[in-house]
Amino acid sequence: MLQIPLSLVFLCQPGLAQSAAQEPTSQAVGDPAASGLRLELLTINETRRAYRVPPPNPEMPTNSTAQIMLTIEGPRVPEIFRYGSPVFETVVDDTGQSMMEGVTYRDEQREATRFPNARQKSGQIPVMIIGNLSAAARGAKTIKTGRGTVKVILATESEEVTIENPLQYRGKVIDHPRLLELGVEISVLPPGDPENIPVNEQYLVVQFKRGFMRIKNLKFYDGWMREIRSRGSVGKTIDGEECFIYQILNGRLTEDAHLVVNVYPKIEVYQLPIVLDGEALP
Repeated sequence: MLQIPLSLVFLCQPGLAQSAAQEPTSQAVGDPAASGLRLELLTINETRRAYRVPPPNPEMPTNSTAQIMLTIEGPRVPEIFRYGSPVFETVVDDTGQSMMEGVTYRDEQREATRFPNARQKSGQIPVMIIGNLSAAARGAKTIKTGRGTVKVILATESEEVTIENPLQYRGKVIDHPRLLELGVEISVLPPGDPENIPVNEQYLVVQFKRGFMRIKNLKFYDGWMREIRSRGSVGKTIDGEECFIYQILNGRLTEDAHLVVNVYPKIEVYQLPIVLDGEALP
């Protein structure tokens, strides 16, 4: 089967590692016509494969494939907080052959989103997304019809919630009334979980139980509210669940330290429609 690849770790947003398996967004999905955004087709690429001998790497694809590259356009591009990959429901060429042979999406792939970078948000370069399909029939000239969606989350004003002495919450859920009001629940894992993380004041491991999609970033500060640089990555707990590992790069966490959670109180969720009708194939 052709699976849509997911990167497990990327640090696209300062202070927040990017999750591959993200919680479903509880926010109601809005009318895409009200989003101020649209999808435009940029290019269609096809790769034809015909191995004469078995490929040297058994994981190498052996079937012919197609890639659909889209861009997100519109006046609200600077408000994009997160965006997903194309999820196609049907793609058929003009011979009647489906271009979704073997294409499947796991639930986490449908929900997964990533951050745009600064150049994309400023409009210097487009927000480009790629969808993977099976190749069209040899004699096909066009994509007769293609339908699908791309998930987009918009947000503007964020709010900082300060947690005093985050070390005190190791093994517990962070108890803060404002986080509760915002629908955010963060637990700090106990020392020794994950097993490969040193037990000292230079690491803090958390799990986002609720509200991950609202979190802009996490930052650490010392007792004088001077920022402590950190680096985040995605890991696995002893039980095999996803967690977020924060390594302190300068200094260490003490009882005087603070964790600042930057949260978007209001987000807008849209499923932008993919509409491909009569698009020429390469």
